[in-house]
Amino acid sequence: MMSNIEIGQVVEFKSDMLSCPAMGIVEKLYDNSCIVSVKEFHPEDDNKIHELISRIVVRYRDIQVQSSEVAVVA
Repeated sequence: MMSNIEIGQVVEFKSDMLSCPAMGIVEKLYDNSCIVSVKEFHPEDDNKIHELISRIVVRYRDIQVQSSEVAVVA
């Protein structure tokens, strides 16, 4: 599954740390997971996202690629 995921892609993901799925941009790839910069999330998860400084490690199996296009990451 990792071969489908690239740095800069917009993805939807779920995490045990969040109550609802969220969306973000892939920032770094690892063997079985990646770091995602969280951009859209459920208001219920606002405090948790703030604690995580808007970044979260997500397993590849918990990710759905939303677009094959890669976002420009500055």
